[in-house]
Amino acid sequence: MEPGRTAYEARFAGEKQGPRGTVDEWEMLCPSAKAIWQRMEDEVAKMIFAEIQRFYDAEIGMLMHQAEFWHENGAPAAVHHRVMNADSYFQIVSLMHDLAEAKEPLKLLSRRITTIPAGTYPPLAHIHAYRDVTFAAKELAAANARKRGQGNA
Repeated sequence: MEPGRTAYEARFAGEKQGPRGTVDEWEMLCPSAKAIWQRMEDEVAKMIFAEIQRFYDAEIGMLMHQAEFWHENGAPAAVHHRVMNADSYFQIVSLMHDLAEAKEPLKLLSRRITTIPAGTYPPLAHIHAYRDVTFAAKELAAANARKRGQGNA
């Protein structure tokens, strides 16, 4: 400690003063302020994560209805596209669910998070095969052959 300074002055000598003093000074006056602020941030983050989860749940439902429609109407590329998008969205839903349930979601989010491997969303059995690109390509070729056959008849 420098001569002529109090312990308090020495402690805060290098810190910038704000309108309410230094951050440490504010925490000394109200020790729970940081904890309260952290809880508020986490609660707001959880609400946001829950809303994102709800949005993507609805998107997945819409994509699966579209996949069923295009499967019935012989468009395998469209089915493959929608199933793959639903898989991606399901990874987002799973991540948002984990974050919304976490004790400290912002800390969890700031870490590197590994996503769920592709193919975890369970569509119906006849749609599941469209995840395989080669299967989707074969179905597309067969659908094109059927259309060419109908056009020549």
